[in-house]
Amino acid sequence: MFNILVTSSLFILLRPKPIVLYWCLVAIGFWHVALFSQPQGPPPKLDIAFGTFLPVLFIAYGFWRLAFRFVLPAFRNAPVESCVLYLSGFWVGILNNLTFDKLPLSRLTASDVTKRSGAVTTLVVILVIATILAINQIRVIRKTGWLPYYAGWYIAGGLVTLVMALLPGLSLRLHHYILPMIIIPGTAFPTKLSAIYQGLLLGLFLNGTAAFGFDSILQTADDVSLPPCYASVTALSYRTSIASPRRAVGI
Repeated sequence: MFNILVTSSLFILLRPKPIVLYWCLVAIGFWHVALFSQPQGPPPKLDIAFGTFLPVLFIAYGFWRLAFRFVLPAFRNAPVESCVLYLSGFWVGILNNLTFDKLPLSRLTASDVTKRSGAVTTLVVILVIATILAINQIRVIRKTGWLPYYAGWYIAGGLVTLVMALLPGLSLRLHHYILPMIIIPGTAFPTKLSAIYQGLLLGLFLNGTAAFGFDSILQTADDVSLPPCYASVTALSYRTSIASPRRAVGI
């Protein structure tokens, strides 16, 4: 609650420059997850969090350059409206463990869809909503004349993803930190819906990276069968076991 009040005061009372406001959201959101709402262990693993934070900042800079710098400044003269638009989605994404994780479909795998009660219905509803929102966003992009440019990049990305999905022995996993990296470039248009999308997607990205790290987009069948947190711990244990002999000999 305190962090929600802090971010609200940034929009309504302090009103810093848009780029300063953006980086405040990135830092507050990441460390809220890493330290309070979904830490990777009791106590929070600060070494892992700091190791993840640097690449998060690099990707967040890409988000700013590709999308946020075109939308966030457009609402600078409407502090209350921008606060509601951005933070309503931002904290839903940051608190993913209390929001989307409560749905009966937490992972897009065949086992989850077929075995969990209500998963098929949830998937259908999500697909319908996502399709409607995507069509509306395509309409907005088309009006600006940028549709061919964005379509070309998304088609190229789709082809690369298709190639990765066909690699033998590996399964394609679009973790919830990856989805914002795909969608955010398409929100670079100053509309109210774009502001909501950006807040939600930034929150999901920060939640995924702070809580689980940068899990691979390609995983083996054994990795897919593990819960995300256990898979992350397993990978960490493996890295530790490799590093330990090096420390033992003083390297």
